[in-house]
Order: sequence, then C-alpha cells, then structure tokens
Amino acid sequence: MKRAEVTRLRGAGGRWNCHDVKFTIARVSFEQLDAARARRLDKVPTSFTLPAASVDELTRAGGDALKGDPTFKRFTRGL
Repeated sequence: MKRAEVTRLRGAGGRWNCHDVKFTIARVSFEQLDAARARRLDKVPTSFTLPAASVDELTRAGGDALKGDPTFKRFTRGL
C-alpha cells in the first residue's frame, strides 16, 4: 500500500514500516508434559455454556481492563 493509504486506514503516520512487524508463534500442548499428566488433563471437560448477558459482560470487562492496562497502552501507542 502507498503510505497515504496506510495513514488513512490505520492512522499510522510516518513511522509505519512492514519490516517492523514481527511474529512469534508457539505451539503449547499436553504432549509437552509427562504422559500420565497429559492423559489426566485430556479428560478434563472443556465445554460449557454461559448466558448471553454474561458473555456480553465478560466482553465489556475485557475491553475495560485493556483500556486501563499500562502495558497494553504502551503497545497500542507503538503501533
């Protein structure tokens, strides 16, 4: 993209540079644990349901927590 388009879409200003983007990908699984522990943990139920109002409240709370978090604020200023 041209710099003007990036600025318009992302508000990135003059500091934007694709070379600044870094990705870190890690795979974490029970396979990294001892076999007995992995088997035990594989049996733990992970499905549950929540009322829609609870999901909405949790979503809002996560957003509010991020808005007030100094580390997240520094991260977004650096974008």
